[in-house]
Amino acid sequence: MPEAPEDPQEPLISVPIRRKVTAPIPSAIRRGGESTPSRAWSPLGTLDGGEFAQLDRNGLLHMAGRDWSLDWWVGAEDRWHFASMEASMRQSAMSSTPVIESLMRVPGGDIVQRVGAVALSGTAGITPAVKIEIENSSAVPVALALVIRPWRLDAEGSVRAVDLSGGVAEVNGGDAAVTFSRPVARVVHGTRDSVAPALSDGVDEAPGESYTSRNGDLEVALIFPLAHTATLDLVVTAPEESQSRIPRERIAGTVRRLMGRTSPDLPRPTVDPQTHQLSRVVSGWQSHGENDPWISAPIRDWAELLTWSGSVLRLGGTSEVTRALGDSDPLAGTPSADRVDAVARELSSLDPSASDSIAAALVGVQRMSGEVRLPDGSDAAAGLLHAAAGVFRAPWAHTRQDDYVGAVAKAVSHLDKTRPAPTFDEARSLTAVAAGLVRLGQPEVAQRALEVASRDQQPVRSNAQAVQTGAQVEDKPISEFIEARLSDELIRAGDEEGLLRLARRIASRGGAGVSELTDGGGRPVGELGIDMAELAATRSALMNMVVLEGIGGPVILPTFPATWIDKPVEARQIPTGWGEVSVALRWHDGIPVILWEVTPWFGAAGSGSAPVLRCGLDPAWIGVGWEGEAYLDHFRTGEPSES
Repeated sequence: MPEAPEDPQEPLISVPIRRKVTAPIPSAIRRGGESTPSRAWSPLGTLDGGEFAQLDRNGLLHMAGRDWSLDWWVGAEDRWHFASMEASMRQSAMSSTPVIESLMRVPGGDIVQRVGAVALSGTAGITPAVKIEIENSSAVPVALALVIRPWRLDAEGSVRAVDLSGGVAEVNGGDAAVTFSRPVARVVHGTRDSVAPALSDGVDEAPGESYTSRNGDLEVALIFPLAHTATLDLVVTAPEESQSRIPRERIAGTVRRLMGRTSPDLPRPTVDPQTHQLSRVVSGWQSHGENDPWISAPIRDWAELLTWSGSVLRLGGTSEVTRALGDSDPLAGTPSADRVDAVARELSSLDPSASDSIAAALVGVQRMSGEVRLPDGSDAAAGLLHAAAGVFRAPWAHTRQDDYVGAVAKAVSHLDKTRPAPTFDEARSLTAVAAGLVRLGQPEVAQRALEVASRDQQPVRSNAQAVQTGAQVEDKPISEFIEARLSDELIRAGDEEGLLRLARRIASRGGAGVSELTDGGGRPVGELGIDMAELAATRSALMNMVVLEGIGGPVILPTFPATWIDKPVEARQIPTGWGEVSVALRWHDGIPVILWEVTPWFGAAGSGSAPVLRCGLDPAWIGVGWEGEAYLDHFRTGEPSES
């Protein structure tokens, strides 16, 4: 570790002493209470490593499976500002990616924290890590305290030891390591209740070798001066439990290379350190999502949420399937199969590799009858079909043909025999998988799937409204996933209430995720800090608002409120059973004009029957073809328009 400066007579930054400073607690506990934490946070991870950390709405970092967290406090001209307790905190997803920016207001400007996940490459292999950049955008210098705390995001945790002797801050004997781009200047250590008051009183000291606590109540604040425009970089690594323990020196060397630092006894980096700057991480996520669905609509934040949800589902969507197949109790009022179906459907057009993982897991629990029985007794046959559809769209689909075609045929047969009328979600899964079956030389199975899908479907509102009403009557927690599904179902029914519900939910969710349950007043209190199934259902509702899956072809703008008249709407690459649909609504002298293009999943457009399109602005209008343009000059009177 670099040599610490001599113990100065004056503090690094002159911070006024305030009386009765209260030790900050994580925002989830402060907002919801210890028995019902207000869980809402953003997942951090990589495509290859999945989710391995979380960041709450005030910038508190937690590495998955660990008993401690990393907080940040700022000593400004007026006082110490504790991120977990600050009302001035704002947070957003950078360019709608899983790189999160949190801003703390202090006199003179903002202190900016940026957090994203990276994969470190070293002699020990790939190590998942979290990169943090903290920038002083205020007009004056501040003191920055990075605090290793015995808290998880929503409960008490444990810190037994912090070792500063090896060039990193090693927590709990190698449980994780934190490496900084500059040496620690001062330290305050004690219990979770004593460090913040001591720091506010100016009681700090030069860094020592190590700090320990037998009862696990250790808290250590590592203090750095941060001049105007200066940035402190740090990396948090937590090797997976299955990996062998990596020596501290090797971790330090790997992370020094990441930070652009060198050491005489370490080789030069083999990878450009700049590739791990968070601006590069943002660019990487953007490149993965450049062909994702996109929407432009009169309601704010829709496009941003659609883009962000694609990245987050890529990152952590498969965790919902892991949860559904595990031993945990099902979430209140929510069959696991419905949740798996929602996630599998959205991932099918985003990530073939994730679809492959989901399909393999569901095939593993499929019965001879074709039913996909989950531990809670629900049937995830539709989820299997959606996951298989995602695999069948991949360039390498033929390599997985033997693994999935038989399972898909059994699932189709199962739905054929047991569903006199499929639900809308089941019909969508059957339509989605049909094109892939044709591609793989299984036209008979594809035809049977389409026949089952085209049967009279059950009422579009299904039972979500009844479940929600029952929960309210019995004073039970309301499922956010059911709320999202209800918005989706009302939109499919052409009910403007669905769009209004969707708009309210999007406006209230902010930059982080929404948990599974609320207490009836909108405060998240459930098991999940971010609910992947809820996010998938909200994403589905967003796209169904513009392009809805129909039996004969897509339905454009099934719900169109009067407030949108004379306003343009546009969408690109919306996945349907027919292919990816792009549409645009324009207005010429008060008359709506629809432009559309349907790109089939495989082959030329002329190789199959052209889709038949309809539009919610003019229910009598019919458009036939893979692309076209139509004036809906009778949309107010309801008289038929010509395509």
